[in-house]
Amino acid sequence: MAFAQTNVQGDRGGRPKRKPPRSEELGSEESGSEERRLEALYQYNILDTRPERAFDRIVRLTAGIFDMPIVLISLVDEDRLWFKARYGTEIRELKKQDAFCPCAIQSEDVTVIPDATKDERFAKSPYVTENGIRFYAGAPLITSEGYRIGTLCMLDTSSRGEFGTREERKLKDLASIVIDELELRREAEVRAKREQELEEARGALEEANDRMVRFFGRIAHDLQTPLTGALMAVDMLEKTLDCAEESTLRYLDRIRRAGKQVREMAESLMDLSKIQREEFDLETCLTDVRPLLADVCDAARGRVEDQTRRIELEIEDSPLRAEISGSALRRVFNNLLENGLQHTKGDITVHGYYSAGAEKKVIVEIADVGPGMDSEEVEHLFEPFHCGENGGTGLGLAVANDLVETIGGTIEVDTEIGEGTSFRVLLPYTETA
Repeated sequence: MAFAQTNVQGDRGGRPKRKPPRSEELGSEESGSEERRLEALYQYNILDTRPERAFDRIVRLTAGIFDMPIVLISLVDEDRLWFKARYGTEIRELKKQDAFCPCAIQSEDVTVIPDATKDERFAKSPYVTENGIRFYAGAPLITSEGYRIGTLCMLDTSSRGEFGTREERKLKDLASIVIDELELRREAEVRAKREQELEEARGALEEANDRMVRFFGRIAHDLQTPLTGALMAVDMLEKTLDCAEESTLRYLDRIRRAGKQVREMAESLMDLSKIQREEFDLETCLTDVRPLLADVCDAARGRVEDQTRRIELEIEDSPLRAEISGSALRRVFNNLLENGLQHTKGDITVHGYYSAGAEKKVIVEIADVGPGMDSEEVEHLFEPFHCGENGGTGLGLAVANDLVETIGGTIEVDTEIGEGTSFRVLLPYTETA
């Protein structure tokens, strides 16, 4: 069957180009209601989209249930009817004037016209006089907000007898399925848009983070040479002032300590930059962790000025083998020990062992008897530049955590206010061949 087509055009998938209804065409209250109805329709972003199987299936099913030659999912735009799905015709849209659907959306009930030639509203419509339409039944498509944006309608060139309550209920149920499909489509579209926005934001964040990491890496690298020279100058100056006043020597010592802290920060920044850019030397090999732990503890003891403080090392007699990067793990243990030395004036215990069970782990536990931390402090513990109450660079733990994760391990923290803190580094245990 052929219908007289319209040349009304809209933007694909969205709001058609149109002017607001004129006040003489609609009363002020009716005009506002129609504006809201059209806005509800445009929310679905459905107009002028390609055919979709879910909607095509509904019109075929409806045609089969009611034995109808023409079935349409008709969306009522401002001055046209646009068909999302159609059965029995190839027409995609019609002029709104003199059509059946604008009348059908005035009610929440099914509109049934058994013989259009006997209905004074449509008897002179060109769809009746020229195209021969006689029977029409349309169930409104009602959104969850109550707006009637179109119909699921059926047409025939032959008049039909009674269209009973049972048939009306079936048609309304099928119209509800159309709305369900529209809602699902809108939700999928919104979700896809949000995912795209998140992906774009993630990309922008990663790009900004990469720029920041490179920037800090360059700063840290450029600081290394003048810092080394300054510390050497302090050492030389201290030797030439062997008999200087004690206050002068204290000032030199403060300068040395400050310089070493800045150098430590620069080294940590460089490490963090290399990790983020995947440029850190992480070549792994089968390694016994015990000698590495002994070296790190010996070096830390040499940095402790208070000779009453102890760094005790307790390790298994049997090898603690793991497939690791020795340089990375040395940096991890150094940073964790330095953290303990900064945050407590008591002893530190380093314990190396492996856990038995289905999945063996090499475990290195570094425990202090410091003030401990609350849950909020622990939550931000491994964030770069997060400094606790006792100061520090705020980088050592961040570098340690990133390195451990990069070589396939994890760091766990146990802490209690007033009792101290224990860091456990868990590494995959490797059996010998």
